This record gives sequence, C-alpha cells and structure tokens, in this order.
Amino acid sequence: MNQLRGISLVAQCQEHLVDVMRAIPDCIPGGSGLCQQDLASAAGFKVLGDRRDAWFVEVLLGRLECNGRVEAHRVSPRGMKRFRLSG
Repeated sequence: MNQLRGISLVAQCQEHLVDVMRAIPDCIPGGSGLCQQDLASAAGFKVLGDRRDAWFVEVLLGRLECNGRVEAHRVSPRGMKRFRLSG
C-alpha cells in the first residue's frame, strides 16, 4: 500500500513539473531550457533552500528524460544542465 502511494506521489510530482515547464517559454521545445535549481524554485519544490531541492528535481527530470518527455539541452560553463520539454 505505501509503495503504491509513493509511486503515485512521484508521478504527481513529475506531472506537476511538466505542467510548470509548459508555462515557461524557455522550457518549451526549442527553448533555451532552465537549470534544476530554477525549475525547483518555479515548481515550488524549494523546501530546504539548498542543493537537496535541486537534487529532488534532478531525480524527477532524470526519469522524465528516460521517458523522452524532457531533454537536457545544453550544459552551462559551470557544468549545469539546462532542461526543456522534448519536441
């Protein structure tokens, strides 16, 4: 029961993140993308106020990337990936 609830919560977080990305012009297909930290803030996932928030979003983005729903568009000079929706 708890495992199913956890899976459902992760899926809901992924869908929320995709919905937020749809509303951000930089995140639409062909856009310049946003880094994990900016996406964490935009989605309201800034709970702890440090890198752990971005880590949570990184996990969500990784699963969405594996499913072909988002793509890592480019890497900044500091090594940060920028994500956008797949086209």
